[in-house]
Amino acid sequence: MDPDLPHKSYALFRRVKRVKRSDIVLIDHPEFGVMVRKVSAISVNGRVGLRGTARSSNSARRLGNVDPHIVKGKLMLKMRWGRFLPLSPDASAPDYDEVSPAE
Repeated sequence: MDPDLPHKSYALFRRVKRVKRSDIVLIDHPEFGVMVRKVSAISVNGRVGLRGTARSSNSARRLGNVDPHIVKGKLMLKMRWGRFLPLSPDASAPDYDEVSPAE
């Protein structure tokens, strides 16, 4: 299974008061530090069940259900670094090596 945020991705998170199942969230876990996880369940007492989306992620058993106060934000936008850069130089762009400096 591929991760929702592949390597070299950028993500924008926004603070929210409530999250729902299947939201991707940023958490600050007291034992494991800052992580990105997917909400798998919300219990009656408000605790949030989390799971990773990649094979190498910490399992939900290790994280357990967490307090909602450690959820720092919800994913609003994601983009991959390589997808927004040109793959080859633009032929119409000036070649700055051949341009003489302004006097």
